[in-house]
Amino acid sequence: MLPRTAVKILPVDEQITSDAGLLPVRELDERLGWMASFAAQLRDARTNPLHTVVEMLRQRVFGILAD
Repeated sequence: MLPRTAVKILPVDEQITSDAGLLPVRELDERLGWMASFAAQLRDARTNPLHTVVEMLRQRVFGILAD
């Protein structure tokens, strides 16, 4: 069915993730805006926050999904 093609694998010095299965989930969230919609419903009274509510929600939800 598929033509025989030689495959060459080369090492790269790029960052590799151990949670590659969550990448499609993040892309889906970015397209559909689930976390952004949820974060918009929350009141954030912090001044000069280091992380946005969306970032913290993603960290928590994706951490739960990864377990």
